[in-house]
Amino acid sequence: MNFSFLAMEILALSFVIDLILGDPPNIIHPVHWLGLFIEKLERLFIDSRYPLASGVSFGIVIISSVVVAVFLVLKVMSPIFILNLIISATMLKFTYARRSMVKHIKSILSDLKESKIKEAREKLSMIVRRDTSSLDAHLICSACIETISEGFVDGFLSPVFYYGFLGVAGAFLVRTVNTLDSMIGYRNERYEKFGKFSAIADTVLNFIPARLSAFLFAVFSKKIRNVFSSQFRKSARSIESINAGWPMLSMAIATETRLEKKGAYVLNPSGREPTIRDVERSLRIFNASSIVSLLFTAGEIIFTYSLIMGTWAF
Repeated sequence: MNFSFLAMEILALSFVIDLILGDPPNIIHPVHWLGLFIEKLERLFIDSRYPLASGVSFGIVIISSVVVAVFLVLKVMSPIFILNLIISATMLKFTYARRSMVKHIKSILSDLKESKIKEAREKLSMIVRRDTSSLDAHLICSACIETISEGFVDGFLSPVFYYGFLGVAGAFLVRTVNTLDSMIGYRNERYEKFGKFSAIADTVLNFIPARLSAFLFAVFSKKIRNVFSSQFRKSARSIESINAGWPMLSMAIATETRLEKKGAYVLNPSGREPTIRDVERSLRIFNASSIVSLLFTAGEIIFTYSLIMGTWAF
């Protein structure tokens, strides 16, 4: 069988699984177990005398362990077509959380529509790092749009982007690095040096997807020229992360809103304060961009297998 067709079938089935089932309970979710694995192994590696070196070793061990494990599982399943298809698609789906994020955002919006600000703040605190205890409705909406934008990169586009070139193991590599970064990629006394390798790896892997996401959002808002302007690049670099500014600023422009994290940054300052309708619009852009991402990844698959086979793989 043509491997490019199989890879695209796996991609399509994983998306269907996400649409219908979403994420499984934590107790059976591989990423949950990955987090526990990282937590347990960290104690063996962290060394106050050589934090940078121990952090590099730790990251490499975690990443290689996951990639090898995924490769071996798929290798065992490969002789049985239908089993290989189902297991591969399920594992690929585990690397992204598109439906669950959309569901969580809609739950926050439901509370806002009913003026349940306290409940909306509490739910928002589960998906952002900022203090949500005093945010008003506009700032909650801003945080939701920022989460949708940045989450599109981390939680969907990056895994499927690297799947197109490196298969399921590549998608798990990205998810592993992202999980490492979310757990130890902090600038504090404990992780400043120990988590540096993981933070840099996450930044490098998301570099292209972050900029691709900005282009996709601009396409659906019909404001493509903004993404290529020097002013856009300058504004995108105004926040600490060199990647997060791209999707967030592009979505701010697309929704014509002002996105703000108190004491940290303001994106698209000339925009209006975001409302529930703006968050709903950003979700529509998010969903449309997800579909286009699948088509883009299908093109990656054809290109990759063409190089491997030395001929047009389609």
